[in-house]
Amino acid sequence: MSVTLCLAAFSLLLALASARMFRHLSHILVAYYLLWAGIFLVAAWNPLRLQPVSSNAGWILAVGLAAAFAGAALVSVSRGKQTAAQRSVIFPASRPRWIVGLTLASVGLMVAVIAFRDAVSAAAGDIAFSTLSPTEVRYLSVYGSAVHAGIGTVLFSLAPFVAAGGVIVGRRQRLGYVFTLFALVMSAQSLSRNQVFYTALAALLCWVYYRPGGDASGRKGRRRLLQAGAAIVVLAGLLGYFQYTGSLLNKSAPTQLLVGTTIPEPLVEPTLYITGSPEALSVAIEDDLQPTYGEQGRSVWIVPRLVSLVDPNASVPDTVAAPVPIPYSFNTYTWVGDLWFDFGWAGIVVGGLFLGAVTVIIDRRARRIGSPLSSWFAAAWGTTLLASVIAFEVFWLQTVVWLFAGLLIFGSWPTRSYGRGRDHLRTPPPPLPRPPG
Repeated sequence: MSVTLCLAAFSLLLALASARMFRHLSHILVAYYLLWAGIFLVAAWNPLRLQPVSSNAGWILAVGLAAAFAGAALVSVSRGKQTAAQRSVIFPASRPRWIVGLTLASVGLMVAVIAFRDAVSAAAGDIAFSTLSPTEVRYLSVYGSAVHAGIGTVLFSLAPFVAAGGVIVGRRQRLGYVFTLFALVMSAQSLSRNQVFYTALAALLCWVYYRPGGDASGRKGRRRLLQAGAAIVVLAGLLGYFQYTGSLLNKSAPTQLLVGTTIPEPLVEPTLYITGSPEALSVAIEDDLQPTYGEQGRSVWIVPRLVSLVDPNASVPDTVAAPVPIPYSFNTYTWVGDLWFDFGWAGIVVGGLFLGAVTVIIDRRARRIGSPLSSWFAAAWGTTLLASVIAFEVFWLQTVVWLFAGLLIFGSWPTRSYGRGRDHLRTPPPPLPRPPG
């Protein structure tokens, strides 16, 4: 049996174990391991004739996945089982505040787009942005001086937050979904498919988590069907957007396909994008390559960046890794690979335990409390977790922006607990009778 088939079976086993541990299939950790199983199955099929995953890389990936499950299991056992029916907190309606906050964040997105366009125009020698082709725009923003667009680089990270915030407002007032649509449109201005993916995925996960007022037990089956349908629609839309942007950037498929490629050309790049990271990790390990240019700390980028604010001479690693041939040029290595290149086995084990434990804690809180803030944190973390099949972005700038944006808009207001159960979500308990006399 090939290495990738073994990894696919192992991932599927972890998905089943996660479903049993949490007593339902809709847990984010189940989706995470099913995603890994799908990636490894495609890698075993190998329709693109990529370099096979070596046994060394296979062991590294297996240890990382097992460590994540161990972290989840430790937290689950230590705190006991929590269910969505145990919501016990009353949340005041804060729609005016939310709308004002999301409006300000939307203005920030507009500033990001303007700053991005100005930076690209300056990088092109003050040529008007509107006259540049999509290929030129993307090249200048990734490899040219426009890679650092100042405040625009930071504000672009608000797109997933605005999209998810629009869902939260939209669950109470339909016009809130205008924020979601606006965020998707703004995130597409940079021609970065990752940005659009994160924005759409954060909105979808926030819609899954946020349920103001709770759900009647008789509607659970209907809601799960709606969730499955929404996920299919979003994934289909993202696939279409991926193809559309690829054609604009002349990236719909590699310039020359390898002999023996067995899938239609429109599916080549999406397949490579989703499944190429394990193969890239394998090539880098077997050829003893250093995709981080010898720099340390890329996986925890925010730490050296904060150090550089105190010590200007401190080195800040580039978040874009060097490519390796798989044989197509590819430069993402999964979260396991990112931690491996920085910290070796210790990084994989500690990082895996951290991923699993935090996933359970955040998911449990969102299901138990169901506040806008806990729902946003669960959506943001779920986006980061699912994206970790490509890279470890937990300690990158966008994650910090998501944290503080959520706290500023949806946090810092009082809550009260009135016991357990659905009946206590809206009505406080009656006052106790006065003692006689």
